[in-house]
Amino acid sequence: MSHYTRSILGTILIVVIAICSSFLIGRWTESIGRIDTTAEQLYSLSDGSKQIIDGLQKPLTLQLYYSKSVVDKTGQSQLQQLNNLYYYVRDLLHSYSRYGGAKITVEEFDPVAFSEAEEEADRLGLLRYQTGSQDGFYFGLGVTGEGGESEKVAAFDMRRQSQIEYQISEAIEQATTRDKTKIGVLSSMDVIGTMDPMMRQMMQMQGRPVSQPWGTFEALQKRYEVVQVEATATEIDGTLDYLMVVHPKDLGEETMYAIDQFVMRGGKLICFVDPYAPIADPAPQQNQMMGMQQPSHDSSSDLSRLLNAYGVKMEADRFAGDFDLMRQVRGQRGPENLVGYLALNQPGENGPKGVNTDDPVTQGLSEVLQVYFAGVLERNPESASEVEFTPLLTTTSEGNSFTVDRAMLSSPMGPMPSQVNKAFSPGAVPVTIAARVTGTLSSAFPDGAPESPESDAETADSENGESPEEDSGETPEEGSHLAATREANSIVVVADVDMICDAMSFQRFMGQLMKTSGNFEFVFNVVDNLAGSSALMSIRSRGNFDRPFTVVADIERKADLRVQGKIDEINDEIQGFETQLSSLRSQANEENVSVLESAAIDNKRELERKIRDKRRELNEAQRTRNEEIDRLGGWLRFLNVVGVPGAVLLIGLVLWLIRLSNRAAVTGGAR
Repeated sequence: MSHYTRSILGTILIVVIAICSSFLIGRWTESIGRIDTTAEQLYSLSDGSKQIIDGLQKPLTLQLYYSKSVVDKTGQSQLQQLNNLYYYVRDLLHSYSRYGGAKITVEEFDPVAFSEAEEEADRLGLLRYQTGSQDGFYFGLGVTGEGGESEKVAAFDMRRQSQIEYQISEAIEQATTRDKTKIGVLSSMDVIGTMDPMMRQMMQMQGRPVSQPWGTFEALQKRYEVVQVEATATEIDGTLDYLMVVHPKDLGEETMYAIDQFVMRGGKLICFVDPYAPIADPAPQQNQMMGMQQPSHDSSSDLSRLLNAYGVKMEADRFAGDFDLMRQVRGQRGPENLVGYLALNQPGENGPKGVNTDDPVTQGLSEVLQVYFAGVLERNPESASEVEFTPLLTTTSEGNSFTVDRAMLSSPMGPMPSQVNKAFSPGAVPVTIAARVTGTLSSAFPDGAPESPESDAETADSENGESPEEDSGETPEEGSHLAATREANSIVVVADVDMICDAMSFQRFMGQLMKTSGNFEFVFNVVDNLAGSSALMSIRSRGNFDRPFTVVADIERKADLRVQGKIDEINDEIQGFETQLSSLRSQANEENVSVLESAAIDNKRELERKIRDKRRELNEAQRTRNEEIDRLGGWLRFLNVVGVPGAVLLIGLVLWLIRLSNRAAVTGGAR
């Protein structure tokens, strides 16, 4: 056998051995674990998932349904994109199985038409998508136990990649949890949909406005027991684990006292108040359609009587603003940035912007949070409560509070961004939008319960000479009124109600709630954190598949700010011109009308010249912006296309030179 033939056979044997070794090593390591080299450990279970698995008393079966044959058959690009997500879900489920051992069994099914797998997927309630043929498309998970208990993830969604581990662990926990946490909701609006469905349908047929349940509370109901607490309640059920007070308006003294004593007894309070909530609490629709102002409609809310006593202060008519976090709205002149509409949790050089990354409630939130003209919270120095004030959501250090004329906000066409933005000046210290207060809380009613209308009537009768009923001599039940909490308690206050309404949190797709922001994720984290349970919360705080280019985003943001400034400048010039023309017309009479018209024409020509110059500057700024981004993109493409192959070539060249040097040394030594 020639030397050349031996070389070829040796190469083939090496390749075969390498393939077989890779297969055997892969099969062996499958049973003992894997090394997760992803940046945020996307394929490793979080401590929360492990804690849930450790608490399982009975084994569970995780049944993954994915219509892979349908994807391969149809070849639709949208379905093909789901393959990568399917591989991720499958590998993550195997991580559950490896950690759980005998507690977790993973099964995979391809539910083709008329198969038992399809029947089981329908029985579990998995979402079925039509594909244009008799085959339906499924991509969901069923969780079943030995006792027949079951739970499901109806469908995995590309838009919720960062929430997949949470969805799986939530289904596992719900399949084994019997008692649900009980949350009471007290609001001046019907936010949980208590209206009778028949009545709602009749009102819709009559064209009358109907309050729909908010998606935030609809989603909470899937995990917790959510009950309504009337806004006129005089006592709060002591069996509640939490009380959520949402947009409280004109609450009576007795209701506030009931809330206060619930907190004093150790109840957990989550409070959403707002100095201006036009999205959650808009003016009556008929007046908006007619372009009428509605001065009598007040969309603000507060609970200052209680919060001030607990150590939190929110001033009316003061809003949180930040040029660095503002988002666009559809203004009268097209899309415009609005300083009161903020997007928190954007990536920044030092981490996410506007969230407390050291607190478990906001640590690792995966999506942007939206707030709209949120209020500003401060620690109340006059409070008797000994509390720790922990900001959860804030502006950046360049944010500030500002006031603005309500007429600019409540116009029929919506807020006027150019005018609102002028009312804002950047600051040097972040302002707080949401905070947690922890410590010994003092009652807002230090002298006891407020007098009820009945007691007022008795006082009036006694003043009229009528004797009240004799005292029975019984002493009140000890501890019926608490002047302070017996031990440290926690409450969470959020100075924005709009953030939890549907327009800022969800959209509905085929009957399913789809998140449009991380607002609900924040609410869920708050609920779990106040419970003292970090299991599910730590799962929600997972990394995202998305890897945004923060440098590109920063270039775009700065360029947009420059462009917006020039647009405002041009619009101001136009407005000044119109004001000048109006002044000239008011001075016109039969004698000087021709002179004034000539002056107006000259003014118009001069202004048109200025506008052309400004537009040239505007185009130059936009061109500079695009050039900066294009240069950065070209550099990244160069690194990808040339850099990596060049690095491999360089390594090969170095190895070749080393080998050549070694050969030369050996040859020289032989001589």
